[in-house]
Amino acid sequence: MSNENEKTAAEQADIADSRKKKFRIPRHWIAIGAFLGIFGLFVGFTLAFRSDQFTYRVPSGLTKEEMSLIVKDFNPMQLKALKENPEQRKQLSEEIARLLSLAKEADREGITAKPAVKSELRFIESAVVANNYDQKVNENPDPQAGPFSSVTEEQVKAYWEATDVEPGILDNLGWKSVTPETREKGFQEFIDAKISLAKESGQMPEDAKPSEEELKMAKDIYAKTQITFDVAEGKIASAGELPEAEKNKWQEFKKSTQLQVKLQQAQFLAQYYGQNVLSKKLEVTDEDVANYLKENPELGDVSKKKEMANEVLKKLADGGDFATLAKEYSEDPGSKENGGLYEDVKMGQMNPAFEKAALALEPGTYDKNLVETNFGFHIIKLESKKETKDAEGKASTDYSVRHILISTQVTDPENPMSRPMPAKDFVKTKLQSEREKQLLEEIRKNNPVSVPSEFDIPEVSEEDVKKLLEQQQQMMGPRQGQQQPPPAPPKQNK
Repeated sequence: MSNENEKTAAEQADIADSRKKKFRIPRHWIAIGAFLGIFGLFVGFTLAFRSDQFTYRVPSGLTKEEMSLIVKDFNPMQLKALKENPEQRKQLSEEIARLLSLAKEADREGITAKPAVKSELRFIESAVVANNYDQKVNENPDPQAGPFSSVTEEQVKAYWEATDVEPGILDNLGWKSVTPETREKGFQEFIDAKISLAKESGQMPEDAKPSEEELKMAKDIYAKTQITFDVAEGKIASAGELPEAEKNKWQEFKKSTQLQVKLQQAQFLAQYYGQNVLSKKLEVTDEDVANYLKENPELGDVSKKKEMANEVLKKLADGGDFATLAKEYSEDPGSKENGGLYEDVKMGQMNPAFEKAALALEPGTYDKNLVETNFGFHIIKLESKKETKDAEGKASTDYSVRHILISTQVTDPENPMSRPMPAKDFVKTKLQSEREKQLLEEIRKNNPVSVPSEFDIPEVSEEDVKKLLEQQQQMMGPRQGQQQPPPAPPKQNK
């Protein structure tokens, strides 16, 4: 079978192995981040940010008011669906509850005490308030300028010298006692944590180090983030002295940002815990698979399949036509209707065992023995082969081959639409899924959270929905096959 077909099966065959390396939070949990589109990349806020005083507490749930804040800026179609369908409201609250439960489990097992994790949680707080404040005070920024474009080089210099970036605003917050050494130490903790997390997740090789240029850029962004955070903190602290309308705007800003931290930090913790703790708990060993197959012999028994393949092999020996038999017996949908033929195959495209057996034949002959791969039992006939050169100019071989596949792969009986996969891989995936479900249920039970499914949802008009659909159609462009207006006729020279 070709690597394209093999890749399709292998994607499922390797599920268990990939999960051993890195547990992934269930897709619908991660989808919360996208569904709650108002939150952007950085979320979180605190009015008591100090590196030596930071303590993270996982929320035990959300209030009705907070749920209303979450959906406030959903698009009209999402709001309409939530308004009309109680099940969707229930699903949204349940997804958020699951996320918070997993974060609480991470905290319960001491993950939040790890220096790198603690640093990241702290930086999420400062990053979100800086990001949100930057967007609030720069509603129409230059798209070419990038984030924090309003922060000047003089302010960056003042930050590293530990002076107020806006004298007067921060006087009551105690920043005058901060020294340049303290801020340098804060940056070093930040960069060390980032590198540690990147290496732990496999995103950065163990022996890798950031370049001087990368460190310079990181330090600049770090300073601008903290500067903007400091200014925003001062604005919030002094909001009580503002006129009522302005004060209410800043209180709304504070509520929104405080809500965002709960979700973003929880999502970070859930992802970290899943990849570094749950993945180990979900590992399925070869012994586990062997024991399951022993208890369920019908899954691992390929004797009947082998017997069928030998019967087809006998029909060939009795003079049967290979292409005809392939159309009748082969279970490879990619070549069955073509008499089992794959033409002009380049070396390396097929399963290694399959290719080795095929190229060992003389053109026009078939292998008198069955060839077993993770797909099943193959009967192989080589039609032709020729010497060529690959893309790098090295000697290679192109060949055309027919085969009859008697598949030994299995399909999940609970999901008939799923693709077949080797029995061992099916069992490994099944056991891991069962363990995952059990563990996540235990986590929910041991870490109860309260998230209401009934909350206020803004009214949406049909006109709002219509406008959104029109905007989406404009972004997508004309559909395939849809006629476009003819170009304007060329102007004639007078």
